Amino acid sequence: MIKRNPLAAFTVITFLFSWSFWLPQVLFSQGYITMQNPLWGLGSFGPSIAGVMIIAIIAGKKGLKGLWFRLLDWRVKFKWYAFIILFPPVIIIMAFFIHHSGGGTIPSFITTESLALLVPTFFLVLVLGGPLNEELGWRGFMLPQILKRVSSLHAALIVGIIWAVWHLPLFWISGASQEGIPAGWVLLQIIALSFIFTWLHNRTGGSLIIPLFFHAALNTSGAILPVLPAQAGSLQPYLITVVLAVLFTLLLVIMTKGKL
Repeated sequence: MIKRNPLAAFTVITFLFSWSFWLPQVLFSQGYITMQNPLWGLGSFGPSIAGVMIIAIIAGKKGLKGLWFRLLDWRVKFKWYAFIILFPPVIIIMAFFIHHSGGGTIPSFITTESLALLVPTFFLVLVLGGPLNEELGWRGFMLPQILKRVSSLHAALIVGIIWAVWHLPLFWISGASQEGIPAGWVLLQIIALSFIFTWLHNRTGGSLIIPLFFHAALNTSGAILPVLPAQAGSLQPYLITVVLAVLFTLLLVIMTKGKL
């Protein structure tokens, strides 16, 4: 069954694992039950656990070895490291300046304390904040499998939609970063980012360290630079970052002539 339909099996296992942790916490956050799930954060490991599991079943030790080599494949051109590190903070800073030009206020986010936290936050996020929890699944297994069947544009869209839908329970969990943000905007951002992740994956020969670091840079920038509504005091800066990400994605598709 799994060998015949590995993509379907991956999707089902990912959602079952993650949502089994998240849905009880949704019920608690919404006041339907009185006992919370202190382990709800473990749900974020669903994609990577499912990805490694499916690879082990369909490809055995050879497949796991290939995944490991991709995870350690750091020998890519410097420009890709520069892009993944600079893109997230540049987008956020641009959003704040656009917000300010329209009369909004810019929070004081460049401080000695925030700069000192930058590197440790990056590595903490890398391990626990999403990248390692997710990327062995989304870009480690799912994207390469779909690319065998459809174009890069279609693959980016398919992975993006599934990746976005996977996040849905988090919008109703108190304390999740998605809380208080209109779901449609976050889903649009995730789908747009999927195109950028696919482009990076293809242009670096399938290296996994690049999407891992890019995912960590995105989450670190959001943690250090107060772009989320609860930090910024306004929803507008975040919405601007989404628009900028979508515009960059459209430009990317045009420049690559649809061949990410």
